[in-house]
Amino acid sequence: MAKHITSATWSKRLSKAVRRPVGGVHPDDQKAAQAVATETLPLPAQVKLAVTSVTPAGCRLLVRPGDLVAVGQPVASPVDLMSVPVHASVSGRVLSVDEATNLNGQRCPVVVIASDGRQTQWEQLQVPAVTDFASFRQAVRASGVVGLGGAGFPAFFKLGSAPGQSIDLLVANGSECEPYSASDARDMLENGAEIIAGIRAVLDYAQIGQAIIGIEGNKPDAIRHLSELAAADERIRVRVLPRRYPQGGEKQLVYAVSGRRIAGGALPSAAGALVMNVSSLAAIAVYLKTGQPLTQRRITVTGPAFDRPRNLMVPVGTPVSQILTYVGGLHGAAASLIQGGPMMGRLVEDYEAGTLKQTNLLLGLTAAQTQKQAEQACIRCGLCAEVCPMSLQPSEMNQLVLLGRYQEAADRYYMKDCIECGCCSYICPAYRLLTQSFVYGKQQLKLAQRQATQGGQAQ
Repeated sequence: MAKHITSATWSKRLSKAVRRPVGGVHPDDQKAAQAVATETLPLPAQVKLAVTSVTPAGCRLLVRPGDLVAVGQPVASPVDLMSVPVHASVSGRVLSVDEATNLNGQRCPVVVIASDGRQTQWEQLQVPAVTDFASFRQAVRASGVVGLGGAGFPAFFKLGSAPGQSIDLLVANGSECEPYSASDARDMLENGAEIIAGIRAVLDYAQIGQAIIGIEGNKPDAIRHLSELAAADERIRVRVLPRRYPQGGEKQLVYAVSGRRIAGGALPSAAGALVMNVSSLAAIAVYLKTGQPLTQRRITVTGPAFDRPRNLMVPVGTPVSQILTYVGGLHGAAASLIQGGPMMGRLVEDYEAGTLKQTNLLLGLTAAQTQKQAEQACIRCGLCAEVCPMSLQPSEMNQLVLLGRYQEAADRYYMKDCIECGCCSYICPAYRLLTQSFVYGKQQLKLAQRQATQGGQAQ
């Protein structure tokens, strides 16, 4: 394959195979970190491992204060059907297992481990014996891998419960459309062979016939590299996506690469597709080859409030303060740190909280960039509806939420289908907090449902 194929050439060659997305916006890419090789963060003095789970049943703690642990040793094991284990990312002594607030603002048990600096590997680590779909799915669960693109949903659960199951397409998500994000781009360049190996494992054990790797056209080096690696397997193709946010949403991505539409409230499996992040696929391949579970991950540290962009390999649970110290801190007294990108990220309020498995970006913004504009009355311009990738009516939903009519917003305007991408808030000339209102409205619906369930049980 020619070495100097540009992203524009790739886009022209594959334009017939890629569908233009519905809605979306064009924020500045700010992808300088894509060109920066990954460096290893010095070992932190301690890690804080948040024991999060998908269901209230959660995970069972396996360690107590004073216990000695090694790298890769499980410190929490799932007791429900959807969660995954949590593994020690350093060797050392457990200091505490108290409930605390994690980096996402959620209350959960947090295992604090003081590092001994030796990074001793757990002696029971071994390559999993995988012979069929059931053992493959169990291995993926044992690896602790979640959606590393930011969602954090357990990878094994996406695989379903049986091979075949009407899934005929694996979509490897390498779009990384959020501005500033670069961890997936570096994974595609530095761990491309592992990504391809992970794709092949899913295709083989889940009996899926084909895979498409979707990559936005602003990553020409990653496009070229993965195309060369995938060339030997006719089941795997690379598709160059138009640069448009939120191209990485599951529904948007599946439509772009296959033309299959996914109904509101439905999962990709309803359209015969399985979507997995490229970094998650690489982590699965590493576990299948070495038996090493997910204990570290690549985090992009970038933004105007830092001196330069970096990509760091960081033990899961590393306190944010340790990362800030290593990179020289934030510049400016009023600078803010965002976990995730400017469109969907959240403000980091506690710098002593540990990074999560899904933490892929720490974004430093200046005071000028985070200054809030006064919210004004809606001018009925319709721009929010024009850019909504789900074809919703944000202005109408917003009015109902402000009136406390949450169920009407859901029933009449399909508020539950909102993917909280932030496009409507981004484009609004009246600076209305549209996305934030939908997040609140959906939270109120969940709260009402929970209260109704509890009330029914009490009776």
